[in-house]
Amino acid sequence: TDAATPQIVPLREHFDEVAFMDALLQTDEDGMVEMNFTLPEQLTTWNFTGFAHDRNMRHVLIDTMVVAQKSVTVSVNAPRFMREGDQLTLPVVVRSLRTDTVTGRYVATCFDAETNTVFSQTTDSFTVDNGSVSFQIHLPVLSAERMTEKGLAMPQAIACQVSIEGADFADGEVHRIRDKPPAFQKSVHYLFFFRGDCGQPPE
Repeated sequence: TDAATPQIVPLREHFDEVAFMDALLQTDEDGMVEMNFTLPEQLTTWNFTGFAHDRNMRHVLIDTMVVAQKSVTVSVNAPRFMREGDQLTLPVVVRSLRTDTVTGRYVATCFDAETNTVFSQTTDSFTVDNGSVSFQIHLPVLSAERMTEKGLAMPQAIACQVSIEGADFADGEVHRIRDKPPAFQKSVHYLFFFRGDCGQPPE
């Protein structure tokens, strides 16, 4: 694997929980409609609700399930943010819908989300016997000292990519990680007690 760029495989990176489509549909001579739409790249079972009407407000409501799946997939539980000095550990699950034993290799890459500069990469093999296999990927500690040794600047935004590949399958996920948690405001509260006549407030 070339350490200068992330490995190129089919990658999923849009994991929105809601998809919306507003389409103009045309029925055929039998009153049937065929429509195509793009789901987010989360491989799961989706609740599909559709409402269609014509100019006379004759309408129909569709409520069903849509399953998005691949025969072999990888799922990465990436953190939402990390700080300098953190050890990045990625819990990974490889799932297979096939009945045979699946073998392949994974590549885990950590890179600058703005420049695509790779600063950490690891690879190993895996085997799926009974539907799924879970493991953890430990990437090196991200620190200014280590980045300086590599001649790189500390990234403002980090992304991690885990891809799997076998003889007849490939899949991968990319997750963008903030370099620090979102800013928040700190409130300080003081409690005062007054006794007796406090008099007039100071000017």
